Amino acid sequence: MRKAPTALARFPSLQPHSPYHRSLVTTLSPLTAHPHPTNPVVDKPIAAVQLPLPLATKNILRASSDLAQRSIPNPELWTTSANRALADLCQPRKPVVAVYGDLHSGARDIVTALLEDPLSGDQEKRNALTGRHDATTHPPKPLSITYDEQCSRTDASLRLRAPWLEKANVTVLEVPELDINRSLQALLTADHVVLVTDNIRFLTQPHIASLVRTFAHHPSSRLLLNRVVTSSTTVRDDEAELSRQLNRLLYPENTQVDNGPPTMQISTASSTEALDALDIFRNTQSSSLPSSARAASLEVYQRKSLASSLSSLATQIAAAVRPRHPTLASSDLYYTQSATAAFLVSRILHACQVSLSEAQSEISHVEHRIDLFRTKTTEDRIDLEASFTGVDPPCKASTGTRHERGDTGEGLPLVEGEMARCESAAYSVLRDQLTWWALLRGKVDDVGDVMRDVVIDDYGRELEKKIVFLCGRLASTQRKCSYLSTELVTFPPSSPFHSPVLANILAQQQQLDGQTLSTSSPPLPTYTANLLQPINTRRDQILSQLIPQLHSRAQLLLLRLYLITVTSTGSALAGWISGIEWVTGDVAVGLGALGVVAGARWSVGRWDKARQRFWKGWRRIGQGLSRDIQGSLDGALDGFLLRTQEVACKGLEEVVATRAKNIEELRFEHDIIAH
Repeated sequence: MRKAPTALARFPSLQPHSPYHRSLVTTLSPLTAHPHPTNPVVDKPIAAVQLPLPLATKNILRASSDLAQRSIPNPELWTTSANRALADLCQPRKPVVAVYGDLHSGARDIVTALLEDPLSGDQEKRNALTGRHDATTHPPKPLSITYDEQCSRTDASLRLRAPWLEKANVTVLEVPELDINRSLQALLTADHVVLVTDNIRFLTQPHIASLVRTFAHHPSSRLLLNRVVTSSTTVRDDEAELSRQLNRLLYPENTQVDNGPPTMQISTASSTEALDALDIFRNTQSSSLPSSARAASLEVYQRKSLASSLSSLATQIAAAVRPRHPTLASSDLYYTQSATAAFLVSRILHACQVSLSEAQSEISHVEHRIDLFRTKTTEDRIDLEASFTGVDPPCKASTGTRHERGDTGEGLPLVEGEMARCESAAYSVLRDQLTWWALLRGKVDDVGDVMRDVVIDDYGRELEKKIVFLCGRLASTQRKCSYLSTELVTFPPSSPFHSPVLANILAQQQQLDGQTLSTSSPPLPTYTANLLQPINTRRDQILSQLIPQLHSRAQLLLLRLYLITVTSTGSALAGWISGIEWVTGDVAVGLGALGVVAGARWSVGRWDKARQRFWKGWRRIGQGLSRDIQGSLDGALDGFLLRTQEVACKGLEEVVATRAKNIEELRFEHDIIAH
């Protein structure tokens, strides 16, 4: 049994470059193509369904147009072209030959020479042909030229009797120089595309390079070199130069191109020679010349006609629009239209692929922006933390939070320096004013008041000033991070990353931060009060615990000293009075004095121990203050400084993840259509 021809077989000219043609004709059952849990795929194979060529082409046109609407930011060019192609496939038509070129390329003269009938004496038809651009609108429109026995003209069409149109059975679409999208939209409707350039500019003509790239793999396209001026180079040299420029255009250096060899043909003609030959022939037919002069004129006509290569060009174009597959029936009127629509599908899918690649690049760019922003804010946090703690910031390779760097937060130089200064001030008071002999002079009741005054007036006061000053840097850094966060999530309304919801959430967070920064109520900002709270807590701890303990020990030591003195003196006196024979008066006085000295020495030792306990507690509280300030600083930096930044980064990352998921789904759909 002979197999049904595949879509690739139906479009051999596109076979190396358009693998998606496999889905043009052969369509699997939906049960096989898209299995669903409720409709499990059975083991029995399901045969492919052979669709009519126009219907299969319409299906893939609709699928690619729908994909373009969701993949390309401005898909009007492709959707409009797809809609025109769908309408075009509703009924068969003549092949369309599009001729494009600007005024200097001689494209109009090429069309005139192709459609001119030198044997006809119909001046009205000739005037309609040569004057077809006299009353064109601005900007000019593509002009459709079709065969008709009667000559007629509308705004966008011209009907006349032209032998070549009748013989080739084609419609000529003359595309003037327009903007690139309008020109491309008109050329995409043609079955055979002729891009005309001249032997002066070659591929430097405006828009010609872009159109050559687009139609290089068209199933029927031609790059026509019009020799508008006579030069010292030969036709072969001009064709070689055009081929070199074409290769450089399609295959740039250091660029891998896997589209296969171009199908575009290169032809050469001379509109100047062709029009001159027609004029000579017309003058020869209309004048009564001698036979020798007529023969000479006809010889010049033949020489110029051959030099113009116009008849060869007309034959090549006529042959290019006919079905070329040997097994294809000549009655298949939709073959040429389907091949043109298939090429349109390839360009739509290529535009989708380019757009999806650009979208992926945009995602990578936004992710890079997020990483840079996070790195910058983390560095600002580390620098700010180093300013607070007095610790040198780590190197760039060890950026991260304090816990990620393994820093316990103990022994902060800023706090240690302040504690050393306060300890020195308190130590001088204890050493100079609260000695043990000062206690004997009645200073014992002043211990609590003196130390309390020292602690209240001096403990942590310089540290408070530094913290309040550094909080100004914290507020400034926060404002900068807030501004950068807004800049990070700000995109044009047309951007897929534009999110009003994220902008609203960020604005609410910034409003909360603004309230935190306000100094009207309370007297100090919340984050400053939080950073100062550990100092107040530790100061109250000294005032309520250490100083009362020191005061009570001083009072207790003085009382014990008095008791020891009275007891020792009384015991010695009692022994002397009781008549103990070895306790004389001198001995009793000596024993009493010895007891007083021993009690004083004991009291001095106990007072030194009391002060050592005081300093031990003082230093323990200082270490706790260092940890408390580090914890409050972490809370201020993470909960206040980096809060807006995290809202912006996480919100934008969610938007990027959603966009990446959509791109992945569109890529999957593109691959299904393309294969």
